[in-house]
Amino acid sequence: MAFQSTRWFTEVQNIFVLANKRKQVPSNHDANKLQSFFNCAATLMTSQLQSLALNSLSDFTDLLCRPPVSSQTNVQIKGTVYLISTSSMPLVEYLS
Repeated sequence: MAFQSTRWFTEVQNIFVLANKRKQVPSNHDANKLQSFFNCAATLMTSQLQSLALNSLSDFTDLLCRPPVSSQTNVQIKGTVYLISTSSMPLVEYLS
């Protein structure tokens, strides 16, 4: 885990160094602008990491709570399961 976080941090540093060489980052002479720039970058990174974490948790929850998949479409309404056939057969009702 430490290797991954170190690699990630190094990549972020490289992005900022490259942006500085291209004059896309405020210069060191204007401390307020530089501080505002890095605050903005930190806010964007925090937002993206939060979104990643929430989406990952949602996907994991869906994986654990996913109903069984069959060749028929199951619809559950108030304790009754309706099996809808994908063929031309009529709708059949089963009590759960």
